[in-house]
Amino acid sequence: MTAAFGILRPTAVDLVAENLTRSFGSRRIVGPLSFRVPTGRVLGVAGPNGSGKTTLLKTLAGLLRPTSGRVLLGAGEERRAPRDAADAIGWVAPDLALYGELTASENLRFFARLHGRTASAAWAEEAIASVGLDPGRIAGTPLRALSTGQRQRIKLLYATLHEPAVLFLDEPGTNLDEAGRTLVARVVGEQRARGAAVVASNDGTAGGAIAALAAQGLAGTVPVSGQDGDHAALNRIALGTQTVSVWKDARELGKRAAEIAGLLADGEKMSDVPGVVKFSGGPKKVEMNSVFLKPIPITKDNLDVVIDAGWIKKDEVCRGVKPGMVKVCG
Repeated sequence: MTAAFGILRPTAVDLVAENLTRSFGSRRIVGPLSFRVPTGRVLGVAGPNGSGKTTLLKTLAGLLRPTSGRVLLGAGEERRAPRDAADAIGWVAPDLALYGELTASENLRFFARLHGRTASAAWAEEAIASVGLDPGRIAGTPLRALSTGQRQRIKLLYATLHEPAVLFLDEPGTNLDEAGRTLVARVVGEQRARGAAVVASNDGTAGGAIAALAAQGLAGTVPVSGQDGDHAALNRIALGTQTVSVWKDARELGKRAAEIAGLLADGEKMSDVPGVVKFSGGPKKVEMNSVFLKPIPITKDNLDVVIDAGWIKKDEVCRGVKPGMVKVCG
């Protein structure tokens, strides 16, 4: 590992991509892309599964070599490739594996020492408590025996313990509850305030975009839409940080499935069932008979629709919402 942190100080580091591409065989996954993430700024990378977010972040962090173009860290004449500035980089990803046989404290102290930093047991306990875990309760427990959410919190500590100049967060909210996702937003804000450049991909397009906006103090000022209708998204709509999410009523799905099953039992061909259309827009372009449910845009004005449908409880929608902000919350 190149000890570059002393040269690539957070106050002097930009992340620059120049005509960057990354391919696997003949299939291009990323690029060409050219951009710059200045010191103290956040780049949010949003998109559905399989869109190349992880490939982009790994290429920017030096874990994958670009097929063409280049990535540089630094400023002025002090720019270098990520592989030559590994100590200036922090990395969190679902596939990041720390030492499972060591405790959380032992992992943190080990990696801190690798970065040339003082690492006492008291320091590790304070760090563990800072991410919402009880250091006494998990003391002596091997990391592999912790829950996935607990391990994700330790990964956040691992990635930031050396105060990196550039922090990469690949779906940082993976396996975290609402409090954990709030922690991620706090970490992003703290690293940005410290002067680090932050590149974060999303767990869901809207959630990732909002996390990036929140880190820059812009949550609620920019219209954001989503298409998942999950509980966190509906709460964000009530809070005013997300504008709309598209929801499909699962009850309608069950009703249509029962109707179609009856028609097929009576000898009807699938292609002759009312509402059936041909669809071949999947990743493998396989044509199939399909029935599409009507999507319902959910905004703060019709949140009662998902509550009345039993999709989500009112207290989940209204968590943290001030009185009078949203009609359904009172």
